[in-house]
Amino acid sequence: MRVSVSRVLPTVALTGALVLSLAAPSEAGGQRAASATRVPAQHTAASSVIAAEVVRDEDSWRVSWSTNRSTPVTVWMRAGNSGHWRLVAHRVTTGAVSVPLRAGAVRPWFRLSTPKSASVEVTTRALGLTSTPNLRDVGGYRTTDGRWVRMGAVYRSQALELSPRDRARAGSFGITDVYDLRTPTEARAVPDEVPAGAEYTMINLLGTDGTGGAELGSSAEAVQQAMIGGQRYFVTSPAFSRGLGRLLTSVADGDGAQLFHCTAGKDRTGWATAVLLTLLGVPRDEVMSDYLLSNEYYYRSPAVQAQLAAMPPEQADLYRHVLLAEPAYLEAGFDQVTASYGSMLDYAKDGLGLSPHTLEKLRHKLLVDDPAG
Repeated sequence: MRVSVSRVLPTVALTGALVLSLAAPSEAGGQRAASATRVPAQHTAASSVIAAEVVRDEDSWRVSWSTNRSTPVTVWMRAGNSGHWRLVAHRVTTGAVSVPLRAGAVRPWFRLSTPKSASVEVTTRALGLTSTPNLRDVGGYRTTDGRWVRMGAVYRSQALELSPRDRARAGSFGITDVYDLRTPTEARAVPDEVPAGAEYTMINLLGTDGTGGAELGSSAEAVQQAMIGGQRYFVTSPAFSRGLGRLLTSVADGDGAQLFHCTAGKDRTGWATAVLLTLLGVPRDEVMSDYLLSNEYYYRSPAVQAQLAAMPPEQADLYRHVLLAEPAYLEAGFDQVTASYGSMLDYAKDGLGLSPHTLEKLRHKLLVDDPAG
């Protein structure tokens, strides 16, 4: 069975770059204390915490971390990136705590304190927006030199089909610029609901505005090869490189929080994020982990699963590989960088046209000793 994307999903398919337009859906551990009056003093020594993550479960926030030695960690919490800290767990050695959800705390921050070393403040990358579930923070990753990518500074997303409630919540994230990486046709079909206070800019990474369907072949392997070819195209296309260079320069120059997105938030946005994180010094395995999070927040979303469920099983089995973020896709982009430029830094300078000054501005803006900045 040979299928075309255009038979099921509205698409843009240009020179091997496949773009999907899918509708988004509408709308324990450790000792806890209810309140506290004193927050531990910050120390100048590097933090003993070398990795940390906040994930929202059904009825709690799960905060997990690792340390470079067996060090007890005290966990504090506050609602939003301001306000008073509240002690929730004291001298935990298990590497994780679960904190019950609190009404109104859409995106709480957690401070992880260790004896005689700097504290680390982290929050969840996923923002919990039901209408746009793949809108998430790019920060919170540790780099090879021991610094962290600042949280609350850069966001990645799918198309901004924000409900009124989610648009109001997104307006609290301090986003001043939204960069739409889609084609004009895509943007007209699904216009962005831009958060209040943000300026909208289109940066059409594909460089053209053709529409239509892409013949993907009649096997899962053929579909995967088409997706791999699209990822390599991101690196070899002069138009895509010019657009990506413009995007990263804009992120470096922007004053407030920056947001960029495509349609699904996984292909064009995924490559742009992978390049940014790599240039900041985030290890490859963490870059890959960030890329694959689109499977959690986009592929497993109710809207995408409903689209698949509506297809004949044989067809759904093929399209699954279009809708997934698969490791081989991102690896193909990295392989093409090596083949065409030799290194990511040379790709940034010679392919994307980023100056040493712009690269330094990105590092200065986004790399900090504490992910909260």
